[in-house]
Amino acid sequence: MRILDLKKTHLFILLLVTLVSLNSVSFAQSSASKTVIKEKIVKYSLENGVDPALALSIAQQESKFNKNARSSQGAVGVFQMLPSTAKTLGINPYCLNGNIIGGIKYLKMMQDSFGSVELAIAAYNAGPGAVRRHKGVPPYSQTRAYVRKIMANYNYLKANPDPAMIKVAKQKQSPEVIQIPSDTAIFLAKPAIADAFVKMNHTKQVIE
Repeated sequence: MRILDLKKTHLFILLLVTLVSLNSVSFAQSSASKTVIKEKIVKYSLENGVDPALALSIAQQESKFNKNARSSQGAVGVFQMLPSTAKTLGINPYCLNGNIIGGIKYLKMMQDSFGSVELAIAAYNAGPGAVRRHKGVPPYSQTRAYVRKIMANYNYLKANPDPAMIKVAKQKQSPEVIQIPSDTAIFLAKPAIADAFVKMNHTKQVIE
């Protein structure tokens, strides 16, 4: 009887440990994917001339960085792109990279059109037509609340950069690393050849 109870106890503990481990892995994967998404947003923002703090604030409000987010209006992904808008931009909104690039490009278009962060945010939410008709932020309670929340987060990130912003900025400042195939590395390991390669690379940098 005692042996059976002991076996039951061991099985219960094993099951509990397994459940805890699975939850930990799930949480880690979720956190990791969110971090990767943020870094992609920062990278593509810099490449397209958009303030990463603004792009992150839009994505936070739109989907909380959930690549699988779907709205009742049919908007999808991190930046809640409508398929019709995505089509005009020539991107696939169901692809993570496409969704992020599309959202940032659309935000850039709104900024270029209105020349104001607040109006760009309003246009992202209510559409550029509504902003033009009202000659400013439309008097819709939902849009005005949207603009307030994003501006608050945007100003916060300007003063307190997200870790993703810091990481990508450091990567941009780091010198480019030349990847050398393993067979080439063995060849270059010979002293005379290695010296020649270093001199050649140095000459290339001087010329550039």
